[in-house]
Amino acid sequence: MLKRDWESSVPEHYHHQHRHVFTKGESETEREQWLQVQLQKAEETNTEIYCRRTDDGYEFGFKEFTHYAAFRLNAYGDPASKRVHKCTQYFPDGSAPHWIKAARAYLDACGINYDLAVAGDQVQISFDRFSEMAALRLMIDNGEIDHIADVLLRAELFLGRVSPGQDQGFSVQP
Repeated sequence: MLKRDWESSVPEHYHHQHRHVFTKGESETEREQWLQVQLQKAEETNTEIYCRRTDDGYEFGFKEFTHYAAFRLNAYGDPASKRVHKCTQYFPDGSAPHWIKAARAYLDACGINYDLAVAGDQVQISFDRFSEMAALRLMIDNGEIDHIADVLLRAELFLGRVSPGQDQGFSVQP
């Protein structure tokens, strides 16, 4: 389903957004052709998309991350770019240590290269490919990483490696 609105901004419930900026050398016809190809691909894959024209390109909005990921991969492919795709999670409750272990276990098992950084209550994982970031994001959105983190915590409690309520604190080794 396509929603096209050239006047207003992308509605906030379309919270997965992408902005495509054209180069100065592209004609209006080429820009419109590019847009029509992307919209046709979206229709063929039943991707719900919101499209808005901007001064220098188009802004797209998607309700579902899977629709956003499909659009990105269909429109641009999956070229490698050193650590430009980022996934950021916030842990104001201090629950990051086991989540980090779970995310690392998943990424390592899949053979995905990444960098992980921690700053305060924020964990950021950087990837070379959009598809690698999208794979982790889908695991997060489906609750799989949280589930693995809970299982790891229960195992450590069972083994006596941590105590209930113990301040876990965390640091990440490069």
